[in-house]
Amino acid sequence: GTSAGGSGGAAAPALSYTFDSSIQGWAINTYHDLNSTNIGFDLAPDAGIDAAMPPTLTQDATAGNPATPPGCLKLTATYTGYNQYIDVKVGVSNLNLMGKKVHAQVQLASATGGTFPGGAILETDTTAAYSYGGSGGVQLGTVGTWFPLTLDLATVTPQSGQTYDPTMVVQIGIQFYSGSAPTDGGTTLGPLEATFLIDTVQAL
Repeated sequence: GTSAGGSGGAAAPALSYTFDSSIQGWAINTYHDLNSTNIGFDLAPDAGIDAAMPPTLTQDATAGNPATPPGCLKLTATYTGYNQYIDVKVGVSNLNLMGKKVHAQVQLASATGGTFPGGAILETDTTAAYSYGGSGGVQLGTVGTWFPLTLDLATVTPQSGQTYDPTMVVQIGIQFYSGSAPTDGGTTLGPLEATFLIDTVQAL
C-alpha cells in the first residue's frame, strides 16, 4: 500500500512501497513495442508466441533493503539479445509529486548463462497521455549489491511532443535493460536468465 501524511519527525513519504508482505499491485508491463524488445510482451494474451521462459514477478519474503523488515519484489527475466528490456509498474491516481524525488533500491540477485551487461532506470508517467520521465541508467554489474535509483521530477526533460506534469503522476515503474551490443564484437547475448530485486520505492 501507500502511505501519506503523518505528524512529528520526518515527513512521511508521499508514496511508499516496501513489499513487506505482497507485491502491492505492481505488475510486469506487457506492452508490445514496435521493435518487439519488451520481454514482458511474452505474458500478453495476444502475444502469439510460446515463451519457453516467461518472466515472473513475486514477493520475496527473505530479502530487502533495508533488511529489516524483510520483503521485496523479485523479478526474473530471460534475455535473448541486446536492446531488450522488461518493465515493472504500478498505477497511481493523478498523484501530485511536485517538488519530490522518487527513490528505489534495486539489485541484480543472480545471472545464469553469462554476465548481465545492462542496468536499471526509474520511470514515471504523468497525465492521461502517459508522458514519460525517466532517471539516468545505473549499471547492475555486481551480483548481490543494492544500488540506489533516484528521479528528481523537477529535472525531467519531456519527450518530443509530450508535456510532463509532476502534479499528475499516474504510473511509477522500473526498467531493467540489457543495453547495446559492445562495439568490439560479441554481438550475441543469451539466453541469460537474470533475477532482480526491488525495494523501498518512495517519493520524498
